[in-house]
Amino acid sequence: MPGPVFPGDGLVRDIGTEVRRLRREKGMTLENVAQATGFSKMHISKIERGQVSSPLTTLHRIAMALRVSMTTIIEGADSRGEVAVSQDLSERDFMSLGQPGVRAAPLCHRPHDRIMLPLLVELEAGAETGGLSHPTDTQGKCEEWAYVLQGRVRLTMDNEVYEGRRGCTFYFSGAVPHLYTNPGKSKARFLVVRVPQV
Repeated sequence: MPGPVFPGDGLVRDIGTEVRRLRREKGMTLENVAQATGFSKMHISKIERGQVSSPLTTLHRIAMALRVSMTTIIEGADSRGEVAVSQDLSERDFMSLGQPGVRAAPLCHRPHDRIMLPLLVELEAGAETGGLSHPTDTQGKCEEWAYVLQGRVRLTMDNEVYEGRRGCTFYFSGAVPHLYTNPGKSKARFLVVRVPQV
């Protein structure tokens, strides 16, 4: 039986990503792999999304269905740290940021292992992020960049207010307390990238 997946289980996600890559490369559907392995389509999907860890017997059955060795899957997963690819953003990728109507999704694989943190942030009408500052392991120095994709976004910091619509960018020290607000009547979406200053 698969065990729980914890946020630090990067290898579980990497194996899932490699299984998906190999399945698509072979032109197989989730249904094809499910039939060949005897697992449900949902279980194969959870493996591919890194939501469940797989015992070796499960990986062996999947490897047989894909007509590859288990080594191919594991070595492919192990090499994924070289290029981080994220795609197919779904509802499950979003997390609440602790304020009503505010959620975000990391736009990179294993965000806890990265220096740069790219996020897709969504604010419902009238929602705000609350006072944010982002100290890092570089004595609290980091830079933040935001790009408005949809709606209106207001940035407040140091008693100054900046407002932007689609296509607007903000660039500032992320260590300074700040907040994002949606002053509009519809959902706002924007990209945020945080990077430690060097």
